[in-house]
Amino acid sequence: MRAILLVEDDPILGRGVKVGLEVEGYTVCLAKTLCQAREVFSHQQFDLILLDLGLPDGSGIDFCQHVRELNSNIPVVILTAQTDENTVVRGFDAGASDYVKKPFGSRELHARIKAHLRSAPFSGQKIEFGGLLISIEERSVQFNGEEVSLNRRLFDILVHFVKNAGKVITRDGLINAIDPNVDIYDRTIDSHLSQLRSKLKKCGVDSVKINSIYGIGYRLES
Repeated sequence: MRAILLVEDDPILGRGVKVGLEVEGYTVCLAKTLCQAREVFSHQQFDLILLDLGLPDGSGIDFCQHVRELNSNIPVVILTAQTDENTVVRGFDAGASDYVKKPFGSRELHARIKAHLRSAPFSGQKIEFGGLLISIEERSVQFNGEEVSLNRRLFDILVHFVKNAGKVITRDGLINAIDPNVDIYDRTIDSHLSQLRSKLKKCGVDSVKINSIYGIGYRLES
């Protein structure tokens, strides 16, 4: 079942879109503020985001930038009545995937969602990398058929690295990927990475390396 994060402060529109999507078989989480959106996005897996721009505590563009700073490729579809050229360009520059102009019909919205999800990875997929088999839905990791036991944070760190394999990930980007709402210090990051490396080594995983890039961050390589 595909999961959608709907960020919309209008109670009537938000409720209507949520119910309509649930009838179509989607799981929908409704957030009415940027704060709520950041909170649920940091703790749940979603396949697509529907994002209003005019929110009580800021602009939806800020949230779109936040999502992209986490190196997430999740489709972000902006729902807005603001369709002047400057606003549209700002949205796409921030990483938006599409715009849907308010008011919109349910058939158009569903068609656009389906189009984006056809080319988007499923949050419940299994990922294979360097001999590791990672199940996002089951939150499990296996290597050569044996379980690699990881706690919540180590699992989230590994998944973030695998989804961005070959890319340099900054410390700030890694902290946000773990939990942007909790104060995490450099020594904590070092401890997490040391634990993760130790767990992988203990299980005989020599095909995956988390390399430190001096002064910048880290990169996962196979």
